[in-house]
This record gives sequence, structure tokens and C-alpha cells, in this order.
Amino acid sequence: MPLMARAIVQCGKDGKDIRSFESAEKACKTLSISNKGHLYKAIKYGLICRDFRWRWADSSLVEPQSYDMRGKAVIATKGEGKKRHKNVAEASRATGATVSSIQQAILTGGMAKGYRFKLVGSKAKPIAKRSPKVLGVVALNEKGKAIKRWPSVIIAARELGVSPSAVYYAVHHPGSKCQGFRLKYASC
Repeated sequence: MPLMARAIVQCGKDGKDIRSFESAEKACKTLSISNKGHLYKAIKYGLICRDFRWRWADSSLVEPQSYDMRGKAVIATKGEGKKRHKNVAEASRATGATVSSIQQAILTGGMAKGYRFKLVGSKAKPIAKRSPKVLGVVALNEKGKAIKRWPSVIIAARELGVSPSAVYYAVHHPGSKCQGFRLKYASC
């Protein structure tokens, strides 16, 4: 059974609904957003994408985890090297990672362009423990029934149009979603 597109709502910064789209893909085409992953992150973490907040049509708006993230100092770590940057935009220019991928790395403990990021004065998210074996991933509907299967996290991420860290986050944090769907390992 194919994954069904999920309607999204564009909201003002005050949280008031502006307009609806039948899918993130339609919103991207209409608003010339190059990567629908940016919309998914905005929905999941309450971030701003294209000067708007976003939510699933069947869910309420997520309270923002960090509107002021761009203005805070950031530490980028790669191997043994650490470099402090004035803000996320400066870190983006220095590392080549996009602002949104740095924000996601800060929120989830993932990586962007081979760097780990954290806000100065805050603890870094723990590095996700990776299983040495490859596990399949299953997308579940609202009733908990499997509706799609992938042989690995990498393939699931590719087909869902998100980074592998977003799939890992959804699998390891019960109740969280990736592109609007709950995910779990196939063997769990």
C-alpha cells in the first residue's frame, strides 16, 4: 500500500492559518521551495520555513523549540577539531552545511556535512547508537498497522526524501513522526 500524501497548512508566525495544501510537494511547487524536507522539519520542530510556520492539517501546531537558534553562538566539531561560530549562518558559510541541516543536527544530535553542532552553553544531544546490523524500517498508519516497508534506514530516508538522521530519530523516539508517519524497525 503506498504512502498517502498528507495535507499541510501554512500559518503565520502568530500561529493563525493562512492556507492549506494537499501535500508538502504541492506547497513546494507553489511557493518555489526546493526541498520539501525543510517543510517537514518546520512541521516537526516548530521551525520557520520561508517566513511561515507549518502544521499537518490533522494536527495542531508544534510549539517552536528554538526561534532564536540563528542568533546564538554555535560550536562545530569534526574529529578532534572544534570551532566556535558567532551564529548558525556563519557556521553554515564556514562548513558548507545548510542552515536548516545545522538546525536539525542541533535538535536531533545528527550530523551535517560531517560536523556535529551544538549551541554554546547547552549540552550536545547524545550521538545515536547505531546497530551493527542493518534493520528494516516500517511506516505505520494511525492504527499501528504497517503500510510500507524498507530494507534499511538509508533506503527509507531516500524514498521519504529526508536525511537518515530524521528516520533514526523517528524510530528511536516513540510518538514522533517522520513526514507524518510513525516509524519503527521491522524486527521490533
